[in-house]
Amino acid sequence: MNNKRKVLIIDNSTGITGALRSINNLTSALTETIRFIYAVQTPFLNDYVKSKGLKSFQLSFLEIRKNWTVLCYPFMLVINTIRILRIVRHEQIDLIHVNDLYNMCGVLIKIIRPKIKLVYHIRLLPNSYSRLLYPVWIRIISRWSGRVVACSNSVRNTLPEDVQHKTLVIYDATDMATPTHKSFEKLNEEPITMLYLSNFVHGKGQEYAIEAFSRAYKSNDRLRLKFVGGDLGRRKNRLFKEALINSVKQQGLADVVTFYDFVEDVSGELDQADIFLNFSDSESFSMTCLEALTIGLPVIATNSGGPAELINNGVTGILVTTGNVVEMTESILLLASDVELRTRMGKEGSKYVASKFNRLKSAKQLADVYSKLWQNSN
Repeated sequence: MNNKRKVLIIDNSTGITGALRSINNLTSALTETIRFIYAVQTPFLNDYVKSKGLKSFQLSFLEIRKNWTVLCYPFMLVINTIRILRIVRHEQIDLIHVNDLYNMCGVLIKIIRPKIKLVYHIRLLPNSYSRLLYPVWIRIISRWSGRVVACSNSVRNTLPEDVQHKTLVIYDATDMATPTHKSFEKLNEEPITMLYLSNFVHGKGQEYAIEAFSRAYKSNDRLRLKFVGGDLGRRKNRLFKEALINSVKQQGLADVVTFYDFVEDVSGELDQADIFLNFSDSESFSMTCLEALTIGLPVIATNSGGPAELINNGVTGILVTTGNVVEMTESILLLASDVELRTRMGKEGSKYVASKFNRLKSAKQLADVYSKLWQNSN
């Protein structure tokens, strides 16, 4: 173990997000040759990473938000940079991999310790966060990083041309087992369950799903809709979830539309569903869509970036226009009424993602990025 190179993964998520699960899936395939240490910002995530058999440190990162807390960002940036420098020295870190576009700790450390190797992972589209800060941050991390990684071509293609040349696309991948083609044969009286697996955050599209479901349910009362996700510990997300629940109650749909908190057993939730939904306004990739497709679940998703790379429209799933409730409703009714179509799309989807989004292939690409940076230092 002492001969292994050491990589520090910095992730400032407040909950278990697709970004955190994605990087964990990749790094877990490389632990025989590289020792990964994580820096996360909540006790829950600290325990989550440690449960994977990895060493983890807890730091109080501050994300860029559209409120007064942004004023504290420079102060917390300096504090966390000092803390991470201590970790770097104590753990003898060889490379820092920042799993977030907006966390500038990696840049400051690179400025202070030029010999440290630095990788930045871009997992956001320009329209998914502050439009004003995005290009500025991109330029900064491109200037100081040894390599920039994008989670999809959708992300890479939005970058300035000179930054694109420095950016490598490494697809996220799931650690789920070999795809198991699901059987969608159901008795006529059995319900058809649609799963919406996403944290309750504005822009993730849950309100569209409720509206589309409400319309579709009038034509097919076998439909059921299940929401599963967390609020990432934020008040505005809790209020958003409460508003969704109240909307369902007001429409008299509380018996057929249900809400559940975040669960770690993603595969268990997917196994119980018949159709997977994702109506997000912006998706750089969509880990949940990948996981649904992997096990053979037909997906209806918005053409909002990453899903277009995951779904061959009409073959492995259905892409709908962002915000177009009519298209969403029609797609739900189409899949709900056609067992053969659901089964065929599920099988084609699992075969497609198994070949294109291979975890070992993506992990090897990441290992090659690290290796080339280390070779350049010799």
